Amino acid sequence: VHEYIRELTDNVFSKYDVMTVGEAPAVTTKEAIQYASNDGKEMSMVFQFELMDVDGGEKQKWSDERFKLTDVKAILRKWQIDMHGRAWNSLFWNNHDQPRVVSRFGDTSSKETWEKSAKMLEYAIQNGVNYFDTAYVYHGGKSESFIGEVLKPYRDKIHIATKCPTWEVKCEEDFDRLLNEQLERLQTDYIDFYLMHALDKDRFKNVVEKFNLIDKLNKAKADGKIRHIGFSFHDDAAMLDQILTEHPEVDFVQLQINYLDWENKIIQSRACYEVAGKHNKPIAVMEPVKGGTLADLPDEALSILKEYNEDASTASYALRFAAQLPGVFMVLSGMSNLSQVQDNIRIMDNPQPLNDKEKELLGRVVDIINNRISIQCTSCGYCMEVCPKNINIPGLFALYNNYCINNNFSNMYHGRLTMG
Repeated sequence: VHEYIRELTDNVFSKYDVMTVGEAPAVTTKEAIQYASNDGKEMSMVFQFELMDVDGGEKQKWSDERFKLTDVKAILRKWQIDMHGRAWNSLFWNNHDQPRVVSRFGDTSSKETWEKSAKMLEYAIQNGVNYFDTAYVYHGGKSESFIGEVLKPYRDKIHIATKCPTWEVKCEEDFDRLLNEQLERLQTDYIDFYLMHALDKDRFKNVVEKFNLIDKLNKAKADGKIRHIGFSFHDDAAMLDQILTEHPEVDFVQLQINYLDWENKIIQSRACYEVAGKHNKPIAVMEPVKGGTLADLPDEALSILKEYNEDASTASYALRFAAQLPGVFMVLSGMSNLSQVQDNIRIMDNPQPLNDKEKELLGRVVDIINNRISIQCTSCGYCMEVCPKNINIPGLFALYNNYCINNNFSNMYHGRLTMG
């Protein structure tokens, strides 16, 4: 690997004024120095993850155990001393693979936080909302317990959806253990909509099929612990078609659908939507506002929509786009405050299909956002035919372009794009 990194540095990185960082879990300080030596032949810096295990217990990163300050100091001291003068050491508290730092080292269960969130939920229920989506990992693993506590008095009036953390399943027994733990957290005897979380080609093969999760789900359904079986999906339409063809017993799917990703070649919203329709599977829409991107538009795009209708929120167009699609039974929208709850309820109380003018305006908004694309690539793949290293060049270009469009980087499609 050192030979490859040095070749990459000599032929690519050295030509630009850039800093390179390598993620190196489980390395020693001696190994880290090899990767990030001050001679500049490999990486500029290495991220080591020893500190990430400082509060790990039986459930590893999801444990509630508190870290010891002396342990933190010992780890930081060792790395600072061993790396000093030899390589650039990294100091950080958290990364995207861990529970939120405020949940790990702070307090998200304060009375004020719970009261505000509980009032939002109760307002939603009183105004007709009856479907609540959560997951094992949300809010540092505390979301299910919160949902279970607050919604217990309304259990016969609502539907609860949660997800099996597929990455935590290392054997068949893990499924039953996790499901029973989730039922306990949610303070319920059954889950209305139970999903396998974030399926893609790799997790389908190495988790779902390897550990017979479909059979486990069917048994849990027969036992009354689950009412509807589904999965949230993050891969291409061909993979979705394969899963639904091989497992027609799946009751529904959860797909990323919004007007920006509708024709996106990476996310394939339209193509996945059409596959679900082909198999007659009801669709729950996630990311209708694309993580807030379609609520916080560039000024040029915002002015177009405000000129047409000054009173309509930018999020309303995104929610209505998803809600108007045949086969969609649920549109999921994350809300951070009461005003957002009120706006979403107003929009979805009687969602009007987009008219031709609004569709035309959204097309212009998409063009404005997509014009931020930095590398014009048709993904023909001809370059890969002559690439001596068999690098997925179009995939990497697409990954970078997605960053330019959204102003952030998500690992969600990283594996599919870079590995082919």
